Amino acid sequence: MFPIESIAFDSEIDFIQEICGIISKLAKESIEHSGVFRIVLTGGNTIKRIYESLVLEDIDWNRCEFFFGDERYVDKASEELNYNLSYHCFFSKISYDYKKVFKCNTDLDLENSALDYEKQISKTPVFDLVLFGLGDDGHIASLFPGKQSDMEMVGNSVAIVKNAPKTPSNRITLTLERLNETKHQLIFTQVKGKEKIVNSIVDQTVGYPIADLRPKESLQLFYLR
Repeated sequence: MFPIESIAFDSEIDFIQEICGIISKLAKESIEHSGVFRIVLTGGNTIKRIYESLVLEDIDWNRCEFFFGDERYVDKASEELNYNLSYHCFFSKISYDYKKVFKCNTDLDLENSALDYEKQISKTPVFDLVLFGLGDDGHIASLFPGKQSDMEMVGNSVAIVKNAPKTPSNRITLTLERLNETKHQLIFTQVKGKEKIVNSIVDQTVGYPIADLRPKESLQLFYLR
């Protein structure tokens, strides 16, 4: 298992501010060094509060490229769509280049939606930062514990997930291999209801997909007690 730095927070304000601070720091460093910051976004409840604070950071968002670690295969107008959450809470409040947002087109059928996303990102270099929420069953992106057999690869970067144990059952996800093609990975979660999972991660005795994360530089877990 890749060494993981675990940091506990008792204050939600500190928790959110620290996450936004990490994103801001890495974004500015990447833009200064290479002219672009490539970040993989996530879904879930916690990211909404992060977005609301992240829009206040002094970052040149026009020089950022945005990707999604996974997407729920639902109608494009659905509130369950990770992109829609990001748009309402984040993109609609910043100045950015919409051509640099790479997302799944759920107007297409499931297979073609996944293929389209694969084509969009197939030539993308290493990501700078991948964000992960943590499900109450230990899943990250749409990589569920013990469910690899329900994944259908459509390329080197993207897979279709069918019969997911969480609704909606059909999803599109970046593969573990592609998610590991990044400099940094940051996992964030609230502990309530996930005590066993978080404790196993902190003790580095996990039997969850997190155990297979292998970023090039750093892996961090921030959790709110």
